[in-house]
Amino acid sequence: MIADKEQDFSDVRTELIQKVFQFPGDAFDLYQKIEGFGYFEILKTHFLLWILAPVAKILSNFFFSILSFVRYEEGEWSLFSGVLFSFVMYPTVLFLVAQFDVFRVFMKKVDRTKGETLPPANILLVSFIPFSASSIFWILPSPLQAVLISISFFYLVCFLFIV
Repeated sequence: MIADKEQDFSDVRTELIQKVFQFPGDAFDLYQKIEGFGYFEILKTHFLLWILAPVAKILSNFFFSILSFVRYEEGEWSLFSGVLFSFVMYPTVLFLVAQFDVFRVFMKKVDRTKGETLPPANILLVSFIPFSASSIFWILPSPLQAVLISISFFYLVCFLFIV
């Protein structure tokens, strides 16, 4: 009988997200220690966080349209305003970060005959989790969501320069 090799990493994902925000240095150590939690699992974590963006934007549009209806304000009612941008932005930036991580490892000149090892892979994907988690900010009003998403993006950019 063949054993099912797919594991449930939901607890690992939750702990990884907590560690990224509480102790960013420990998050990558946790990522490396968990057996079976590899590249595709970290991408799955990003995509699960990314799905929150369009859902939060639709909920925000619905809430503010009801609020404007109750207050008898004139304005256009659009449930899907900004949803496409919130849906496309995260995978685009995720693709760029993943490619930059591959480029970072590739550009590190390593001579294995001298015993040198490659730098750790996927460190940028782990550092990208706060930006993916910022997808929940789409539920906030317009100027506030842009500020908080920008802060999470600058957190990622600062981490890129540290690495």
